[in-house]
Amino acid sequence: MIKFLSTVLAGSFFILSACGKENPAGSEAEPSPAASDDENQPLTLATNIFAIEDFIEHIGGEQVEVNNIVPPGTDAHTYEPTIKEITDMVETDRFLYTTGSMEGLNDTILPLLINEDVTTVDVAEDIEKVEYQHHEWETENTHSHSHTHGNETHTHEHSHEEEDTSEAHIHGPENPHVWIDPIKAIEIAHNIKDVLIEVDPDHSPVFKENTEQLEKKLRELDMEFKEAAKETDKHSVFVAHPGYTYWAERYDFDEISITETVSSNEPSQKRMQTLIEKAEKENIQYVAFEKSFAIGTAKNFAEEIGAQAVYFNNLESLHEESQDASYFSLMRENIDSLEKLLNE
Repeated sequence: MIKFLSTVLAGSFFILSACGKENPAGSEAEPSPAASDDENQPLTLATNIFAIEDFIEHIGGEQVEVNNIVPPGTDAHTYEPTIKEITDMVETDRFLYTTGSMEGLNDTILPLLINEDVTTVDVAEDIEKVEYQHHEWETENTHSHSHTHGNETHTHEHSHEEEDTSEAHIHGPENPHVWIDPIKAIEIAHNIKDVLIEVDPDHSPVFKENTEQLEKKLRELDMEFKEAAKETDKHSVFVAHPGYTYWAERYDFDEISITETVSSNEPSQKRMQTLIEKAEKENIQYVAFEKSFAIGTAKNFAEEIGAQAVYFNNLESLHEESQDASYFSLMRENIDSLEKLLNE
């Protein structure tokens, strides 16, 4: 589908570009937005990450308009934009994203935007990433998947060492969800500020002041996380999907994921049994899920150990129930969930 979409979009851009360069005889070309004399015209930016959208709005205020191409209630990893959504992005001043998030979408969108002379900016490019956590007791390094031949279904287990091209290697060794770390999010905020100043230097004082206020709020959020993770009853946090390694590294707990970096990669029966035994030994009462998508294997795991579900927001995309939420309101919901996971 991605290849098909890329081909269709490329053809559409060619047609749109050609049409945009022609004017009826005797008519005058309409002035471009860049040539407008209206100094109050806001910058137009686009992104594919909710956290980036929220930061742009914090920093830019009334001087920006942001288009997040991923609608609420959509899995950001699988969403495929419409032709209209992509063509609208051609009119933006900048497209802001992070490498590693929504891999297939970035692979499709970025070349098309660059071909249309849209400036794209990876706002986390210079930020040090962390690797997904692996634990000594996780000796079984396999996953299983099923496929059907005729009327028969076959299940196979594969070693990651044997299959370096498996889906589990799409993310690579680094966790792309860098925006959930409040301290690293400060770096993202400053990178966004630099982009806005580059495009609109006249409002540089506003952008700088708003970034300072945002940084203060992020440092306060970091302190709230530290308080929640201090002197806890447990050290292991069981999650459906490993999207929270940055918290585990910064606030010193173990993130134990039921599935791997790709949620469709199910653990082997042996590894599942190992996870169950560890959870029962540590009296795990909660398992963390994401509101954006359901993972059946993790649900079965929680039922097997008698654990209740709590929910994390990865701030990559909004859930339909959270459309009016902000980065900070969702992060504080995450803190409440983390306190349950570590203390009950």
